[in-house]
Amino acid sequence: MSTWHDENVILNKELIEEIKNHFTVSSISNEYTMKIFQENDQQRFKYINKLSLVNLSINNIENREGITLTTDSKGKVFEVTGTNQRFKTTSLILVALMLGYNFIDATDVISSNQIQTQVGKLTSTLFSKNETKVLFEINNEENHYVFEKTESEINIRFNEWVTTISLHETEFDSAYKTFISFISPMNIAEPQFISKGRNFVGNVHKEIREEFLNTLKSIESRLSEVVIKALNTTSEKNRIKTEAEVTSHLVYVKKAVQILNKIYIPLNVIYFMQHQIIPEMYNNFTVGFLRKSIIKNEISLVDLREKYKKYEISKLDASEKIVSIIEIINKSAEDLPMKFSINGIKQQIQLFEVEWDELTPESNLGLSNVYPGDFQGRIVPFNVSSTFFSNISVTTVQNYINTMEILSSIHSKIIDLKRVIMFYKEELFANVEYLNINGKYISTTLNEIKEIEKDKKDQEKILALLDYVDISSEEELLKDIFEKFYKHEQFILSQHLFKCLSKIDLDYENSDKENLMKDIIMYEQELIKSKQMGKNVLLFPKKFQDTKEMSKILQDLRAVYNYLSLDSLIEKKEKVSVVKASKETGLHASVIKLFNNYMAKRCKYYFEVITQNNIRKIPLIDYDYEEKEFDIGTTKVSTREGISGGTDSAMTVVSFASKSSLSKFGIILLVDEWGDVGEGLAKKTYETLEEVDCFGMGIFVKVDHEKDKISINSIM
Repeated sequence: MSTWHDENVILNKELIEEIKNHFTVSSISNEYTMKIFQENDQQRFKYINKLSLVNLSINNIENREGITLTTDSKGKVFEVTGTNQRFKTTSLILVALMLGYNFIDATDVISSNQIQTQVGKLTSTLFSKNETKVLFEINNEENHYVFEKTESEINIRFNEWVTTISLHETEFDSAYKTFISFISPMNIAEPQFISKGRNFVGNVHKEIREEFLNTLKSIESRLSEVVIKALNTTSEKNRIKTEAEVTSHLVYVKKAVQILNKIYIPLNVIYFMQHQIIPEMYNNFTVGFLRKSIIKNEISLVDLREKYKKYEISKLDASEKIVSIIEIINKSAEDLPMKFSINGIKQQIQLFEVEWDELTPESNLGLSNVYPGDFQGRIVPFNVSSTFFSNISVTTVQNYINTMEILSSIHSKIIDLKRVIMFYKEELFANVEYLNINGKYISTTLNEIKEIEKDKKDQEKILALLDYVDISSEEELLKDIFEKFYKHEQFILSQHLFKCLSKIDLDYENSDKENLMKDIIMYEQELIKSKQMGKNVLLFPKKFQDTKEMSKILQDLRAVYNYLSLDSLIEKKEKVSVVKASKETGLHASVIKLFNNYMAKRCKYYFEVITQNNIRKIPLIDYDYEEKEFDIGTTKVSTREGISGGTDSAMTVVSFASKSSLSKFGIILLVDEWGDVGEGLAKKTYETLEEVDCFGMGIFVKVDHEKDKISINSIM
């Protein structure tokens, strides 16, 4: 069975429960439901603690005086104030970049060419070698993150993880990629940059649509796997029955029901004894000996499980650390044709060190002097090939210059990779060694546990016979008890039952009496229906009935998924068949209703400003998926019709903050141009943010012409 999903992908729990409910309505066996939804509770969102520190220091940027912003108290909401010329927006963009915010992906929702241009310049400044110095630090009770840029390098620390990135004067792309590759796997924070013009309805609609699509895809993948496996267990040919075969099956089914009603011994005991051959080892075993043996097994299991748990925890801890370090190393090597894996990692690292031992920042890849002549426009053509790039023909001086630039870039990336490996090598090797030592012990202990558990379960089933077989004393031999049981009326009845069930295509192994009776009766109903039809039919006993119902749900899931994949009304008009297929399913209406409710839950309120200090919060309850709009009486809020002024800004902030997040610091709002929001509306917005579990922090920029010096203050 495949894993449920990527652990960093948010799934919608309400949608999972909605689809799970369709399984219940379709009377699909719990066995299948568990297989498909067994991991649906694994994601846990938690309330984010208040930050105890926000520290930002910027020097030598944009040829202006430096600034330092430090909070003096714990909080979640901070206001940055100053005049228009105190680069408040610059500070927000830098914080967003230092938290890994992807401005490129946000181009369609940040409708400001000016900001995007500024982002490009600041990215180059922050990740290249220059005089600019920046320090950014945030922490709460559980996590601590520091980003420090000096003239020539960037130092990053997140809890116990530390790395250094070298900077270059002429390019910033490699440093930026190294930074992103380092922080992305750690899921530190989820920043949201908010400026004027951001369409919160369209943005939240898009986020929820992606969340729903991810959820449907995850369920569809597991459901498809279960259905295919179920269909492959019995061929269609074996399920087609003639009218005579249907009549014959009905006879066996009725007889099976009569026999099953007479059986009172637990079926799991009978299943066990049905396959049990009296082994020689039981010949001299007494009932008393068996009871003592079970007690000893229980004591042994408790002891072994305690040891296993202790060592398994330490093994898992070491494994996680190894995987985390390898991920960091691979991120540093992502632009190079090399990838490190956990199997044989020590040998891989040692081979890399041998191969690149002599490469230093001052050295070269051995090809810098391939052309020793002058540059008078004459060159002897030659070819350069490497594992890092395809064959390059050098026929001109420009070819030569281009080749050297490629080699220089590769050289820089390998040097950076060497530094990362050198930094983590000792910790990596120590954990590998620890894993090797304890892994063998754990494996041995686990095998011992399995053997004792199997032996104990078998013994308990034998012990269960004592309630149904007469024994004279604790010293009675098990061999004699077995022989009595095989002659017992209940065992004989069970053999007649299994013979009847073997005549029909009904799986009975491992079923208890109640579920087996349900399966038999359901199959009987199918047989009666097919007999009334009077022709050859494809029968679906319980297992196949489940498969048929799951196949329907699978088709419905795919139809709704395809519908949600259509983003615009134009697409829906062009693909009428996709829309029709979805709307004809039993899932469409409930999924769209759930979507609309979730949109209202995310966007929460319409803020009606009656007076500056009299703000009314109106809960949003009516969202239209097709039109992408909320209907608030005479006002419509949609992707086409926004709200002017502070109300739009306030609703945007709340909507962006309400996103589900698994990151350590949660959602971090970076809000530019908050000045159009009045004091009363701002206060009401901040109070609303307290209702949001995954909201971690908000920095709101306001213009104050009376404040010449920029400052940051904790509001709540």
